[in-house]
Amino acid sequence: MKASVLLEVVLEFCAGGNKFVSHWYSMLMKFLGNFKQSKSIKLQCLFANGIVIPKDMRKNSDPPLFGTTATLHIEYGFLVNCSLGDIVDSFLWISPQLNTLTFVRDSDLSCTLKFIYEDASAEDEKTFRSHKLKEVKMENFTCMEQQELRNYLFTNEDYIGVEVSIV
Repeated sequence: MKASVLLEVVLEFCAGGNKFVSHWYSMLMKFLGNFKQSKSIKLQCLFANGIVIPKDMRKNSDPPLFGTTATLHIEYGFLVNCSLGDIVDSFLWISPQLNTLTFVRDSDLSCTLKFIYEDASAEDEKTFRSHKLKEVKMENFTCMEQQELRNYLFTNEDYIGVEVSIV
């Protein structure tokens, strides 16, 4: 199954709680890879941890949406054992050239991160982080969420020096 470039995908996951196992995440990564060409992907999940790929599983896997600049929309009801930083970290791995990540929680408040990248060098093209993140723009996040995201970006070695602005 391969999705069209023009396709705007909506995926709803009914799994929830603390019952996620490695098989779930393996299948999720494989499934998401089918939508690499889509211009927009909307994921709906009751529990946000259902769409946060554990770091140990990322080590031996390729990012499912590598090479796409799709806009990702995430709708979730609850955060269980994961933070906003965990969600962003996972989706920057899932789609290393992500341009926009929008969160919609059960309150219907839409919060957006826009990612701006530097041009890739020939050496960078060989890695999954083929475009170095230069700037992140935050829209509609609470002060606590803004601080959490700044802490995530400023303490993660891949993002040191990234400019963060609030729109």
